[in-house]
Formats: sequence, C-alpha cells, structure tokens
Amino acid sequence: MQKKHWAAWVMCGLGAWASLMCGPPSQPAVEPDEVSAPDAAPSPPEMEVDATPAPSAATSAAELAVRASTPGKIQCETLDCDLKTQICCYDESTKQGRCLPRGSEEAKQCAGEDKAQRECDESADCGSGQACCRGVEYGDECENLGERWACKPGKCGSEALSAEVCLAGSSCGERACVAKEGIVGWPREGLCPSEVKDIPCGSSKCGLGEACCYDPGTKQGSCVQDSDACQSAATSGSRSLFWCSKRADCDTGEECLNATGQAMYQEFSCAKRQCHFMSAMLGPFLCATKADCPPTQEDGEGNVYKVSGCAASALAPKGVRLCEYR
Repeated sequence: MQKKHWAAWVMCGLGAWASLMCGPPSQPAVEPDEVSAPDAAPSPPEMEVDATPAPSAATSAAELAVRASTPGKIQCETLDCDLKTQICCYDESTKQGRCLPRGSEEAKQCAGEDKAQRECDESADCGSGQACCRGVEYGDECENLGERWACKPGKCGSEALSAEVCLAGSSCGERACVAKEGIVGWPREGLCPSEVKDIPCGSSKCGLGEACCYDPGTKQGSCVQDSDACQSAATSGSRSLFWCSKRADCDTGEECLNATGQAMYQEFSCAKRQCHFMSAMLGPFLCATKADCPPTQEDGEGNVYKVSGCAASALAPKGVRLCEYR
C-alpha cells in the first residue's frame, strides 16, 4: 500500500575616504550658467499587469481524474501509459510521471529513493494468479533502487493493509480499496485490505484487517486494527502484535518476522530479510514447520546459529510457533 540565501557586504575603499579628507584647498565656487530644461517627454501610459503567477512546470498539466478502472492503461499522475508497451516512471521530488518504453535503457534508469517504476496500477493488469504488488527494489550492495509496482504470482505481503495496489473506488474481492491521504498513490490509487485472517489470539482468533495484541504475562490477547494501542500498552509490560502468524500468510520471498529490535514490544509482519535496515536485529521468525525458517540467524555480534526447529513458545499465543536456533 512521499524540500539558501546569500548575503554580501559591500565596503567603500579607504583611498576614496582619504582623498576627501586630505585633498587640495577648495577653490571659489563658480556659478553655472542657467540652462533651461527641455520640456519633459510625456510619460508612457501605464500598463496593466496581471498579478496572477504563471503556471509552473509541475502544475501546468492537469492531474488525471480518479477512476475505478483503467483497462489497458497505467495511471501516471498527469497522463496514461500504455500497459502493453510502457511503464510509468514517477518522480516523488517533482510529483510528475513519464511514460517510458518497457525494457528500455531509459526505463532501467528510472531508479533511486525518489523514483517509482509502475508496471501496473491494479491486479486486473496482471495475468491469472498474479497481483499488482508494491515493493522496494535493492541492488547487489543493498542500495535503494526505488519503489516498484509489478505483477507477482500469489499474493502481496501485508500488515494492516496489503501491499497490493488498487484504484480508488474499486474493490478488492468483497472489500473496498483503501485510498486516503497518507497511503501511497493517493488520491488515484490505494492499497487493498489485508487478506490475513484467523490469527490466534488467546481464546479467540482475529478477522480480516485485524492484528492480535498479545500479553505473554497474562496469556491474553485482543484484536486491534492498528498498532497504537498495543505499543502504548507495552509501557506497562511486554506486548507482541501479530499481523501474520506464519510464513504462508506472506508473499513469495517474504517471512513473518519481528523487526522492532525491542525487548518489550515486538511486531510481527511480512517482510524480506534481504537488505532489511534492521539486519541482524531481525527476529523471531514465525513458522508452521521447520522448513519455513531461515537456515541461519545472527545475534548481532557476529555469531551465526543454525535452525534447530519450529516450536510453540510461551511468548506467543497458542497456535503460533517460532523458529528456534542453536
């Protein structure tokens, strides 16, 4: 489912000041001949100036209207790109988009933290069994290559919202696309609600769009729709928030993991280990079987451990299992 001023001081030369103070004796003043001034030329008529500023390059083109469907097209802020032959290269710094030929060198150069390559803008643009997913691409040395919207097999990862892109006014199955300020692509695009459900939460299970805020001390949990309340509760005792409960809840290549790096508050959601900014601080990882677990795990001090199993834990709700390492 976001930017100098110079001053200069001019000083008069000391030589000019000395000439004025120490010059030759003054001579008697000579009265100039009186010369009559010519008649002043008539002033030109005043021109009426339009105070309205000229449109800037960033606002000269009208933005596209909000549409619930764009068959064969990819919305690109002020223009539509052809789905079959083009991609949209969006520049966050200028709020402008360009249509570039698919697979071209120019399209490949649409990269960087403020750039986004959009190869789709709704899952209807993709083939059967695929979804239009939003993600961030990284290079070989984990440099940020920018955001990318692309068709991927299966489903997109999720937290409170899925990473599946949708058009404002459209539906994601039986639920509405969430398009509002603060969500990527707004106002023309949004993100689908999470499809993860049945997350174990003490004596109950959480439904669509809900996470389990679990208190390991009391073995009790409550279903919430955002992380605020759970984070606040962590000031009085440890809490864990579960947006997912196993790797199968996530997109291909992602894992259900905690990335807070904190002892009192953990938040489990779908993410990729590769190039994650928390690096060795990632974990625990959630699993259904040992095969779901990363084969090795670091402890932040250079020590590497091998996976030994997937088991229940007193720190998680009944029905949620954690990867174990030795």
